Amino acid sequence: MSSPLVFSSLRRRKTPLSGAFFTPADLGDLELIRTVESIAGDLISCCGNPDAFPPLFQRKNIRSLIRKVDILLALLKLLGSGDSISQLPSSVITCLKELYIVIHRARILLDFCSQSSRIWLLLQNPQISGHFHDLNIEIATILDVFPLRELDLPGDVREQVELLHRHCRRSNLFLEPRDEAQRLRIFSFLEKFEKGEAPDQADLRSAFFHCLRIRDAKDFLAEIEYLEDQICSQEEDADPSLLGGVIALLRYCRFRLLGSLEEEETKNRNSFFQLNREPSISIPKDLCCPISLDLMKDPVITSSGQTYDRASITQWIEEGHRTCPNSGQMLSHSRFMPNRALRNLIAQWCMGQGIPYDPPDEHDTSSTMSSSSAAAAAANKKQQKFC
Repeated sequence: MSSPLVFSSLRRRKTPLSGAFFTPADLGDLELIRTVESIAGDLISCCGNPDAFPPLFQRKNIRSLIRKVDILLALLKLLGSGDSISQLPSSVITCLKELYIVIHRARILLDFCSQSSRIWLLLQNPQISGHFHDLNIEIATILDVFPLRELDLPGDVREQVELLHRHCRRSNLFLEPRDEAQRLRIFSFLEKFEKGEAPDQADLRSAFFHCLRIRDAKDFLAEIEYLEDQICSQEEDADPSLLGGVIALLRYCRFRLLGSLEEEETKNRNSFFQLNREPSISIPKDLCCPISLDLMKDPVITSSGQTYDRASITQWIEEGHRTCPNSGQMLSHSRFMPNRALRNLIAQWCMGQGIPYDPPDEHDTSSTMSSSSAAAAAANKKQQKFC
């Protein structure tokens, strides 16, 4: 099984079980049994070994789902080994077609848990738990109509399937307390930044190094890129404001916990530094505005979840643009959220370099997007030349 940070084609699938699933229509009865048995067996072989399948989250839900599929696999093997396939009740074939879809969806969900960003899995913990619960209900529904008593099955297999049926019927949505505690912990860090406070460094190290196992610059970068992908894909599960804050938190942690951003530094020259230090100073890429390529003095988050210096993104909008410069996503409004985590990081970096930095006063974040026409945008540009 791939490392959780080796992202597959599931990278942009934020709702793992979204979309339609169909059973192949050209399968005979025996082929159908063999096919369902095969995909169930593949799931068990790939995900049934805890050493080969070690996701950080949803562990109890994952183990429970694998045990259910294992019991169903034993039933499938018995059905496929008999000589009376043609005598199976038609309801069995109908159930097997539905079971094909359920096991296929189970494999997609398990792959999603194994291959997705750790932070994203944590943020989506309640929704993903809901997907596991949905699969429980679907298995229970199939077993409701499965004609178990009409089949000549060994007593132990029959008993296991009946117990599985009752268990699925009684199961409730399960949220792993440890996972939920970690999710709320991330939110607590964001709340501190909203209050203008910096989280305790020991708490950050415990959360990211020990609990999330995000321990080096490569891990942090992979998490940041994944969350940026979610914003750019514009899917309904992605809250740009929330993800923008989490991205800022990740960048802050990378700087605070790793001590340097040497791997991400750029050679951009900044007019701010030219007045204070030698122009050869390198500015970490994370601290530069994507528009001006200069050190951000007042970083803000747009409706697309991207961060820019307030002056640069304001000018971009006043020139008549309605899209995010980075992602190309249409901006739903021009209200900006102060990126306090990044502002704190910039202040600390400047302090370490011996460079004066005066944090700007809080701005009114309720400004609305100008309705400038092309002529007005041109007038803005002309006016700015003389300012």
